[in-house]
Amino acid sequence: MDRLSFDIYIPDGKKFHLTPDWTVFGLWFIAIGFSWAIDGVLPNSGDYRGYIALIVGLVTAYYLIASFFTYKPLNGRLEGELIFNNDDLTINGATYPIEDIYNLNFFFEDYYGKSTGTGRSFGPRRYQGVNNYISFTDKNNEDHIIYFQLKTEHSYLSLAPFINRAIKLNRMTVNSGIELLGIENVSIN
Repeated sequence: MDRLSFDIYIPDGKKFHLTPDWTVFGLWFIAIGFSWAIDGVLPNSGDYRGYIALIVGLVTAYYLIASFFTYKPLNGRLEGELIFNNDDLTINGATYPIEDIYNLNFFFEDYYGKSTGTGRSFGPRRYQGVNNYISFTDKNNEDHIIYFQLKTEHSYLSLAPFINRAIKLNRMTVNSGIELLGIENVSIN
């Protein structure tokens, strides 16, 4: 197996992020409230409501069209390097031999540019590829969860030699390997 390197993703930990959905629905709420408030107060209030509806409609159309071409916010940063070799993995310079790793597990959710498909959201529909992680317990009984970015749709398959080695050393179950890679990519010999 060649040396494989992935960028480490560190989430920012914030619970709330302003999204296009919040922006669009907030504008509609404010526009409806303002139109209701000025009704009968200002002369020609119908003109103001028309302008407000036009502006909010244009902003809504912008977010809707842009959603097909934009990427979800990163909500964190890409920092560090996760390296897989035949017999170990290295996280920002700290090396963990595969023999010293227990409870090894991977989770592959997305890749850079993956489309969310259609939906009822004004938010971006392309993923950053950072919802993937490796988790394990080291020889000091410390648990590690490292998120990393997958660049292409099938880049997780490049980890097959490492995962197969982990299965042979009983660091991972065969069933987990099959779920991750498919039965055709798992070798239990």
